[in-house]
Amino acid sequence: MIVRTVSVLFLTMTAVTTPRSARPDKFEIGGPLAGVRLPLFATQHGEEPGYPGCIPELIREAKTVEDMGNAYRQWGPQGQAPQWQIYDGSVEHWRAYMFKYLPVRSFFDRQSQLKNWAAAMSSTAWRNSTSTPRTRVGTGPNWPWTATPESTSWSTTSAWTTCLRARHDRLHKDADIWNAFPPVNAQGSSIRVGHGGYGSIQGVRAGTDKLTGEQIDQRYGRWAPPGKAEEMNTRDGEEAEAVFLTNSKLDLVYTYDDLRNNRPLPNPYPLQDDGAGLYFSDADNPDTGAAWTPIGARVHDLYREYYYNVGRSLAKYKKSGDPNDAHDAAITLVRFAHAFPTLDFSEYLSNTVHDPGPFGRDASCRRRFAAANFLPR
Repeated sequence: MIVRTVSVLFLTMTAVTTPRSARPDKFEIGGPLAGVRLPLFATQHGEEPGYPGCIPELIREAKTVEDMGNAYRQWGPQGQAPQWQIYDGSVEHWRAYMFKYLPVRSFFDRQSQLKNWAAAMSSTAWRNSTSTPRTRVGTGPNWPWTATPESTSWSTTSAWTTCLRARHDRLHKDADIWNAFPPVNAQGSSIRVGHGGYGSIQGVRAGTDKLTGEQIDQRYGRWAPPGKAEEMNTRDGEEAEAVFLTNSKLDLVYTYDDLRNNRPLPNPYPLQDDGAGLYFSDADNPDTGAAWTPIGARVHDLYREYYYNVGRSLAKYKKSGDPNDAHDAAITLVRFAHAFPTLDFSEYLSNTVHDPGPFGRDASCRRRFAAANFLPR
């Protein structure tokens, strides 16, 4: 009975996922479940099919770079598998980190597609359209999460009041965990003072055209999260949980509200990054330069902290047995999972500042990263 049920299920899945007109020789080895054979991605500028952006003229003039012990030409395929045209008319450049090892493919392509909705764009629509650079999408009227009002007061010490106070404190802790995660479209950055070697960007350093990152921190102070600052800084009437970054030398605070509203770092700090970074080309070589991204660096650190904090809270729970520690782990995991579809390493400032980027690759465009490289290995 079990065998028969599985056979029926297999036949049903095959019937659903197999195009009626597909012949057996149209499938990859393994048949319909392995997928139909896809054509290579069509190119437009003389590149080999499957390698958009690998322009022959640029490859011929490019430098040789070393990546994990292998020598490659900039702008070249660099040993990666080709890109597939997932359906006719597709403009999606579907790529994956594992392209460097084997020819992987998307779960969703022309075989799973039921209908393709194409937006008809008239010349009038294009003519009347406008563009607002560096606009970031908000998170809706119900975000961030707001806990019960601060004005709550307790008039008795009964067991019921103790229970209510515990629930009130728990809700506030949940809200703090939820709201401390960077907002949608905040861009991380791996460009930081003292960072070099693995994953660094050839020709890009932390700092400005006149100062190194170390000189900036010494002269104007280092931006650090409250827990790592020399002393805690807040503004009058402001909770510590509202602080995103502090600068102890200048006694300045940058809040989560500042981050959500894309405000620049406050005066008198002279390098007023607003989350999108500041960039400085070298006068003698415009292909090299400096970048200053203190806000993006903190965004990157927070992504990693949430990942680690799930395990840290669970470890505390195993030792203490306190259900609040398990609750912390659960809320942290839910918050991270809620945001995860919006986290895109290819949009990191460190991947968009220079081409090629980290590891000698264009990780943001033609060789877009699909891996969560902002997480620890």
